[in-house]
Amino acid sequence: MSVVTRQAIFLATSGLVFSIIILAISRQRTLSFRFIVGWLFLGLSIMLSSVFVYGVIPLSEALGLTPATLGLAAGVLIPVGIAVELSVTASRQQNQIRHLVEELALLDDRINELEGHKSGTST
Repeated sequence: MSVVTRQAIFLATSGLVFSIIILAISRQRTLSFRFIVGWLFLGLSIMLSSVFVYGVIPLSEALGLTPATLGLAAGVLIPVGIAVELSVTASRQQNQIRHLVEELALLDDRINELEGHKSGTST
């Protein structure tokens, strides 16, 4: 069995195992649907990349890179993309939390003001 064939089998198996782990985690309901879909897409991409292992050598030669460098670039860019997406999500949630806290403070002030008028005293 050639090295390229072993690499293809390794990638397909890794993607399948990764997807099974994500499905097991999703059954515990610890991930939101959005993230489950994203991680399953990554697992599927790993499995499908096994089909394109034979195309890596011509692609890397066309780019003037070694196959290992091309694989390393893909291996670095994928986690960086995930980190950026998670940063965007965290920033969005932080803004939503700040907005909710501000609304809660305004409502709390309004309730205190109404309770002050109800009891006949002004604050």
